[in-house]
Amino acid sequence: MNDACERFLLDASEELPALEFHPATEGPSRVRGTYWGASSMIGGIPHVWVDTELEGAAFSHTLAHEVDHMLQRVRRFPEATLRHNAGEGWQRVISVFREVVECTAIDVELRDRGLDPSYSISRRSGVAVGQASHPLLGTATVENSNFVRRVLVLTRAILEQPNDVSKAAARLNGDTHPMISRLAADIAKKIQSTGLGSREQRWESMSSVQSALSLVNKVIITDPVSGRQR
Repeated sequence: MNDACERFLLDASEELPALEFHPATEGPSRVRGTYWGASSMIGGIPHVWVDTELEGAAFSHTLAHEVDHMLQRVRRFPEATLRHNAGEGWQRVISVFREVVECTAIDVELRDRGLDPSYSISRRSGVAVGQASHPLLGTATVENSNFVRRVLVLTRAILEQPNDVSKAAARLNGDTHPMISRLAADIAKKIQSTGLGSREQRWESMSSVQSALSLVNKVIITDPVSGRQR
């Protein structure tokens, strides 16, 4: 663990005094598979799982990132959840929806605090380019969960790495499904314009993603402070 991570954890302990850490091998199945970190509130206690095989900056950033997810809950930022009748395939969409807004905001904060996100970005970049190089399953419409997920994956690539990686993914998508590239670029632009740092900015950015992809009947956005939903 590097110095930047230690300082971050020390600050976080003021809001998360009962935080519990676990190796990823003891965590939920999704941590033991493709994920390298996870976090969850269990009985009001924040728990964090991290792949202990990670080293250096990769371990420090992953640990801080998961702790920051718990800080988001304590600070009562708006949350996105899946409607119970959303249908098959949409569970994978809601996870990426959250990543586009919450994970992007967290990584901006952590970068400002000296924590290097290169490891996680490189892994996600491979996903974005790899996914774009495969045929889309189903129709290129917002009714198709595979289409929506691909748009969101590309949106995050544009937000966190607006260079050759996101351009390559956008180009691959654009060759066969130009709507994916156009929607992702439009959503990323709206988020960049609105911002993610405050609760209100988070609400507005989540709402813009929900509207752009016609997800009102699939995704619920809730403000825990005011109780409003959309």
